[in-house]
Amino acid sequence: FEKPEEADKLIHVSLHNCGCSTAGDLHQFLELDGQRYSHIIDPKTCYGLTKRIACTVIAPTAFDADALDTPLCVLGAVRGLALVGKLPGCQARFVTLEADTLQVTKSSKFPPRRK
Repeated sequence: FEKPEEADKLIHVSLHNCGCSTAGDLHQFLELDGQRYSHIIDPKTCYGLTKRIACTVIAPTAFDADALDTPLCVLGAVRGLALVGKLPGCQARFVTLEADTLQVTKSSKFPPRRK
């Protein structure tokens, strides 16, 4: 995270016989003419995402988790969670930055935050 006060958004989970993957724009982006573009391309616009988003997916396999995290960033939290809810054994957690405030949205069975 970019600010120390955001550290409370970090989570630690214990995993067993499943995979986990995260995609987002924290480190890979381009700023051009005052606009931030993610390395994640929106297929509708053919441009990098301009919304600030990260998605962590827990799935039955690492292959499944990695295949889902980037498309879920494109879909956004609401549509992404609707999709994940239809996939057996899959859970997701979204962190978005809106109006300088971090918002966390997660599926109901995403593991609780642990320290």
